[in-house]
Amino acid sequence: MNQAVTVHQAAEANTQTVARAKPQYTELTDSLGRVIKLRQLSPVQESRLILAVGPEHAANAVYLNTFAVPAARVAYIDADPYGFPTSLAEIEMVLNDLDTEGMHAIIDHMVMKNEEARAALAKMLDAEKEAAKN
Repeated sequence: MNQAVTVHQAAEANTQTVARAKPQYTELTDSLGRVIKLRQLSPVQESRLILAVGPEHAANAVYLNTFAVPAARVAYIDADPYGFPTSLAEIEMVLNDLDTEGMHAIIDHMVMKNEEARAALAKMLDAEKEAAKN
């Protein structure tokens, strides 16, 4: 049995370079005066974080959201760079470096952002209700 194989070539190769935006960081200052820069996690990084903490810790939402995610978001403490953690030991190293003061600054920031998002959602829902009345 002979099978025909047809190869289609693109009319023009894409030779353009994709320009990527420089990373944007959120800056916080903890009570010790240290500047902590936080990265925004991509979906790929979030999935890798789950693998890094392992199944037992990944199933623990309190651990994941209160410790692992804040630690993974740390890009710098003062001028010291932090790579994305790939193991539980690396997450614990970041937590140790942050100590209580750094963790409080990050958690306070995350709570503030959550409250802002809730207020924006409530405002949007109120506007929709008002529009439905008219």
